[in-house]
Amino acid sequence: MDQLLLYKSLSEGGFKVLEFSDNPGSFGSWSVCVEEKHKLFRLTFDGREKTLSLHQSNSGGGWLDLQSHQVSNHFSEQIALGVSWLIDRVTA
Repeated sequence: MDQLLLYKSLSEGGFKVLEFSDNPGSFGSWSVCVEEKHKLFRLTFDGREKTLSLHQSNSGGGWLDLQSHQVSNHFSEQIALGVSWLIDRVTA
């Protein structure tokens, strides 16, 4: 995972990174929690299933599933799609 590219892309989108987890031993899986406008979101890439997912923090606890999509193993494509989803959610 190109963590620098991820952080740069999220920062340019106006998001504050709260937590990052990278698990290269698990098919390159990773997740990142971000905040924007007092909303918490999590992007998760499941390397085994090659699925990128977007979740939003639920006020009652846990995470609401918002979107999920099959993606390639190219980090730049995963990041671009994830940031696009986040921007759409914040500006909606």
